[in-house]
This record gives sequence, structure tokens and C-alpha cells, in this order.
Amino acid sequence: LITDGTNASWGTAGKLLNVTEIANGTRTSRSSQQTFDMVTGTFTQVAASSKFVVWGSVWWRTDGSGEVRYLLYYGPNGNMANIDETRSGYTYTGQGHRFSGQGLWYFTGNSSAGTKQILWREHSNDNANERSGQVHNPTNSDDSRISSQGQTTNLVIMEFAA
Repeated sequence: LITDGTNASWGTAGKLLNVTEIANGTRTSRSSQQTFDMVTGTFTQVAASSKFVVWGSVWWRTDGSGEVRYLLYYGPNGNMANIDETRSGYTYTGQGHRFSGQGLWYFTGNSSAGTKQILWREHSNDNANERSGQVHNPTNSDDSRISSQGQTTNLVIMEFAA
């Protein structure tokens, strides 16, 4: 609903066009390394120059390094761009229990509809070999109190009309 204070009409700006979830539920024992791809996949962008809201959640167990940045990349095949590394991260606990990280981004699409790649990557701040945690997507093999299905790291991609 669009209103100017006197007149009201229905518009298309802000209309939800598409929702996609890309998930990674694979339990991975981690060694320290410069980069680790937490979630990667493709989705279909419905309209050119859409607005996107992307929400991400990542799961770890057993402490690793205290400062590792998370980067979100988006774009057509082979031409992805870093969206904004200041909008995601994790809380370092220094404990052996399960913990999570998160991200929330808002950005304008790259002016073309079609298949797009998306990637949420862990990358050490100083290019050293680091890691957020020792286990990505822990299961009950790590602790019997965790579900046997384990944790799932995911991105939810919501596309809106500009």
C-alpha cells in the first residue's frame, strides 16, 4: 500500500518475488586454513535490480580462533562480488560447546535476472591459518545432547521488487 497522506494505492515496490534457502548440513572436522566455504549454491534472480535481504546462520563446536571474518559473495557465474563483511560474524566463547554465527544483509541485485551464485565464506583476517571452531555443523557424535541430524548452516535469500 502506497500513500501520500491523502490518497492510497497498491504498488509493486517491496513486493516479495522469491524466497530460496541454500543449506549445508554436512558435519566437517576442521583444520585451520585461510578460507572455508560455509554455504555455497545457486538461485534464480527473478527481476533485474531487485532488492535482496539475506539471512544466514552457521554452527560450530569447540573453540578455534577469536577473530575470523565472514564474507558474503553474490553474482553471476564466475563474477561474484563481496557484498559486505561487516554484517556477519560469530561470538567467540573460548569453550568446547556448540555456538553459532549469523549474518544479515540488504543489497541491490546486479541488474540482470537469471541464475546467480551465492557463497558465505570464512576467511582469516590476517591470511593466517585459522578457524571459527573445530567442528562445522556438529552432531550427536560430538555431544549426545545435539540432535542426531546435527546442525545445518543456511542462507535464506529473499528477493523484493525494487
